[in-house]
Amino acid sequence: MHRKRSARVALAALGTAAAAAALTVAPPAQAITYSGGVMWVPPSGAPSYGSLYAHAIRLEHGTDSNGTLLASFEQYSNNGMPVFRSADSGHTWTQISTIHDTANSWNNIQLEPVLYELPQAIGAYPAGTILAAGDSIPADNSATKIDMYASTDHGVTWSFVSSIATGGAAVASNGYTPVWEPYFLVANNKLIAWISDQRDPAHGQKLGHFTTADGVNWSAEVDDVAYADYNARPGMAIVHRLGNGNYLLTYEYCNAPSGGCPVYYKIAADPEQFGSVAGVQMVTTDGIRPQANPYNTWLPTGGPDGTIVVSAYSDQQMYESTDYGASWVRMFSNAASAYSRGLLPLADGKSLLATSGGVLVTNGTNKVTYGIDDYGGGISTGATYKIQNILSSQVLGIPNSTSGAPVVQAPDNGTPDHNWQFLLQSNGYYRILNTLSGKYLAIPAGSLNSGTGAIEWTQTGGAEQDWSVQPSPAGGYTITNRRSDLALTMSTDANGQTQTYEQVTQAPLASAANQRWNLVQTAPPAFTSGQFVMVNVNSGKYAEVPGTSSGTQADQYRDVNHPDQYWTFTQSGSYYTITNAFSGYLLDTAGATASGSAVVEKPSSGAASQQWSLIDTGAGRYQIVNRASGLALNTVGAATSDGALLDQESTSGATAQLWTITKIN
Repeated sequence: MHRKRSARVALAALGTAAAAAALTVAPPAQAITYSGGVMWVPPSGAPSYGSLYAHAIRLEHGTDSNGTLLASFEQYSNNGMPVFRSADSGHTWTQISTIHDTANSWNNIQLEPVLYELPQAIGAYPAGTILAAGDSIPADNSATKIDMYASTDHGVTWSFVSSIATGGAAVASNGYTPVWEPYFLVANNKLIAWISDQRDPAHGQKLGHFTTADGVNWSAEVDDVAYADYNARPGMAIVHRLGNGNYLLTYEYCNAPSGGCPVYYKIAADPEQFGSVAGVQMVTTDGIRPQANPYNTWLPTGGPDGTIVVSAYSDQQMYESTDYGASWVRMFSNAASAYSRGLLPLADGKSLLATSGGVLVTNGTNKVTYGIDDYGGGISTGATYKIQNILSSQVLGIPNSTSGAPVVQAPDNGTPDHNWQFLLQSNGYYRILNTLSGKYLAIPAGSLNSGTGAIEWTQTGGAEQDWSVQPSPAGGYTITNRRSDLALTMSTDANGQTQTYEQVTQAPLASAANQRWNLVQTAPPAFTSGQFVMVNVNSGKYAEVPGTSSGTQADQYRDVNHPDQYWTFTQSGSYYTITNAFSGYLLDTAGATASGSAVVEKPSSGAASQQWSLIDTGAGRYQIVNRASGLALNTVGAATSDGALLDQESTSGATAQLWTITKIN
C-alpha cells in the first residue's frame, strides 16, 4: 500500500437520493460471456476515488447457496462496506447488505474490504460462515482499526465478532502507526489474518499475521515480511493455497533497492512460516517486472502444477506460472487495470473473474467493473461425452430410463446410455444430461452424505443436479456436486479396485484416480453459436491471427486469452466460414491451391477459399479442410513453437493437421 490516505478518507455529505443512486447496478454486457460489465456506478458528485479495491468470493460451503458470488469494494459515497451478490457467475449483481461499524462510534468501515467463507468451523462459527473485515477510520482520520464481522445467512445480516488490530492515524507515511489491508485464510485448524502494520518502530511498514482458534481471541503478531531497511514498505499481503499443498504470498515491496513498488512473492509449506522464507521478485520470461498492488490465485487447469495467476497495478495484463513460480509469462485480460484488482476462479476451474475498482484518479468517477478470462483446458458446453473413470477405464451409464435408476459404471461397449451432454448453466455449473433417457445426473434428495449413490432424475432446477467440472492437474477432470461439495467417486475394495456395474457415489475430493474422469467427446456442440478456440493436437498451441491487417498469415501460440485466438463459425450449406473474433476477418487460402500455401485472414468475400469442412476424426479432434483447395489446415513443419505459421497441406493423418475445437462461451 503506497498511496496517501488522509486526503481521501473524509466522506462528502450526500443526500438520500444521491446515496440511493450510488447503489444502482448498471446493466451488464450480455452478448459474450467474457466481455465483462459494470457492478456499481458512483453517484454524481461522489468523493474521490469513487471506488477502489474490488474483491469477490465464491461460496463453496453453504449447500444450496454454493456457487453464489459475493463482492465488496471501497466506496466513499456512504458509510459502511457494501456487499453485492451474483447468482449467475458474475454477470449481474445486486446489493444485499451494508456492513456498518457497530464496534466503534465511527460508523465507518471504509478501506480495504475483505470477504472470506469459512471452509471449516472456527469456534462457534460453522463452515459456510462469511467473515468480513476492513479498516474502520473516524472522520478526522485519527485512528485505524481492523475489526471482524460475521454472517451466517450468506451475507444478508452481519454481527461484530472481534477486533484484530488497532493503529494510529490513517497516514501511509513512515513515522505514523496505522494498520491496513486485512486478509483471511484458514489453515492448521486456525483462522489466520494478515495485515500491513506501521506500528513497529523498527520498520516503516511490515507484513504480519495473527491467528485464532475461536474467532474471538487472537494471538500475538508474527512477522512475515519485515526488511532491515526502515524505509522499506512491504504491503498488500494476499495468500492462497496451491495445488501441491504449499502456500503463495504475494506483496508489493515499496522502496525496494531497485526502486518503485515491485511485486514479490514467497512460497512456504506452512502459511504461518513465511517469515523464514526469502522473498523473490516476479520477473517474466521477457523481462517484465510487475509493479504494485498484487493479487494472486490458483487454478487447477494448465497442467500438472495448475496455474498461478497474479495481477498487478502496472498494467492490464495478468501474469501466469504453470510451474509453481519458477517462471512467469504474460496473459491478456478482459478486465480493466485497477488498484488491487481481485481474482476469483469460477466453478469450471479455468475461468477467472477479475473485479476492478478503478485507478488512483482524483475526480471520483471510478466504477466497479469486471471481466472473465479463460485459462483453457475446459470442455465445450452442449457437447456430448463419455464419462470414463481413470482407475477402472469403465464409463458411466444407466440400466434403464426410469427416474431414480442408479448411475453405474460399465465396460465401454458403445451403447447409447453411455452418452452424456454437458450443459453450462448461468451459475457456472453444468447439468449433465443422459441423451438416451433425457434425465439428469443427480444426488438423491440433495444428500450431503459421503457414500450416497448418484441417480438419474427429471430436471428439478436444484443444486443436487449442478456439477462443477474442473480440469485436474493429475489428469482428467473432477466432477463435484454443487450442493454437497462432494466429488463423483468409484468406491474401491481392499485391493484398490472397482466393480463392474457398481453405482457411482459422492465423496470428499482427494483427486485420486477413482475420482478423476476422462471426458471423451462423442458429439460436438452447435458450432453456429458462441466463440471457440482451435488447439493443434500436435503442439497444444492455439490458432490465432496477430493483428487486424488483411492478408496476415495465421500462426499458433500458447494460450494468452486474447480475442485474436477466439473464433466463430457460420454455416454455409455443409461448410463453415471461420471468423477471427478480434479482427472480424475470415480464414482464407487467398485462392491458392498448392500444398504448403499460406492460410491468411481476409474480409468476407463469399469465395470458396473462405469455406471449410470440419471432419470429425473422433474424440473431439477435427481436420479442417478448405473447400476450394481440398487441403487441410496445418502447422508448418509440425512445429511446436510459439509463432509457427499455419498453411494448408495435402490431407493426412498427421496430428499437425488435427485440431480440438472447444466452445469457451
